Amino acid sequence: MNTNLKRLLCTALAALTVIGATACGGQESSSTAAVSSAAETSSQTAAEPVEITFYSYSLLNAGQKDGTQKLIDEFMAEHPDIKVTGVAVSNSDMAARLQADMTAGEVPDVAQLPFRAMDFAAHSLGAVPINELAGDEFDEQFSGFYPNGLALGELDGQTYCLPFTFSTPILYYNGALFEAAGLDPNDPPETWDEVNEYALKIKEATPGVEGVHVATTGPSSGEWICQALIYSNGGSILSDDRKTVTFNEEGGMGAMEMLRGLAESGAHGTMTEEEAQEAFMNGSLGMYLQSSALYAAAAKSAEAGGWELYGAAMPAFAGKEAVPTNSGSALFVFTQDQAKREAVWEFIKFVTSERGYTIITEDIGYLPLRPSLVEEGGALEQYAEENPQLAINLEQMSRMRQTVAFPGEDWQTMSNSLIEMVDRVLWTTDPVEDIVNETAAQDQALLDADA
Repeated sequence: MNTNLKRLLCTALAALTVIGATACGGQESSSTAAVSSAAETSSQTAAEPVEITFYSYSLLNAGQKDGTQKLIDEFMAEHPDIKVTGVAVSNSDMAARLQADMTAGEVPDVAQLPFRAMDFAAHSLGAVPINELAGDEFDEQFSGFYPNGLALGELDGQTYCLPFTFSTPILYYNGALFEAAGLDPNDPPETWDEVNEYALKIKEATPGVEGVHVATTGPSSGEWICQALIYSNGGSILSDDRKTVTFNEEGGMGAMEMLRGLAESGAHGTMTEEEAQEAFMNGSLGMYLQSSALYAAAAKSAEAGGWELYGAAMPAFAGKEAVPTNSGSALFVFTQDQAKREAVWEFIKFVTSERGYTIITEDIGYLPLRPSLVEEGGALEQYAEENPQLAINLEQMSRMRQTVAFPGEDWQTMSNSLIEMVDRVLWTTDPVEDIVNETAAQDQALLDADA
């Protein structure tokens, strides 16, 4: 592990505070046999497990499917009285699928949704507050849980969802390209001004490569890093009462001006998200700000390509502290059936337990939200030593801010508008002020219409 990542890990760790059956023998009359048969049928019916449906987009993801199925299988092995049926639905289709199935009377029991869907799930889909579902067990279950992680699911004083797959932004970078540019891989850029400087040096030293790509472009990235940039520059997305768009104020405008500056200098290329990821994997992109979910694949690519993968915290604006947001997904409960609610709560307890987050971290690649797992003697102590992206994520947790979930029926349109805004900032010459203000006006009109 490189020196920078060892230091980050130390900093992060310091901050973390049966059923029995009977049978009858001998000769029976037809009447007696019928009664016996009915009793056996009744016993078998009572013994049948409670079946719950779990809508999950990780079950469609090649890199996450096996780990998600492992969670389901281990849970059912521990709870033979509960059967979990996984329903694979794409992330982009999940909200529409849930709404359609509910309209048809097929209410899913528990579902994996992005955090940005929280307002819609709570107010339009009838999500069940998990703190009410759990009752007195809630505080006990989440003792030792990362407080900032738990807070991600809070809305209107209730906990509507719980973190499932989760990360913060990491600045990945190619050690070989750093060294070729005369840069020290153990001294990563800490500000966006330095990112611009380093990127231009990388391009100059190794023709044909790109300097930096910020994962804010296109639907595959989402708008979470865009929100983090705005927060980090002192801005906000919505007013406290969630009725007024605020990302076009000074902080948000300045964040977009920074991105335009990266594009105009040549530091940031013109790649799509898919092209940027491929370029980083094949060693032709110097720096890439993305989720920790990229780490396992990037590490394999670096090893195959003969270059060393490094990582650092999200860069800051000069004189300000970086404010990361969260990517990933959360678990929402929708069933109104009491027996299924009890089964879902058992499932949630398992996936948010130490064992659950061990699987989520080792097999899926996301953050463990129980600090004890990476402390001395924890199940992930060695994994943390071998996978330094954990240290970066954990260090950033203390200053992380919740990704905004837009209210109303048009939440997806407003989320996508931030992606489209960044695309225009990076790929066009339209004045940044016009782009941001036009996007804000569009979203404000949607908020007003939904009010």
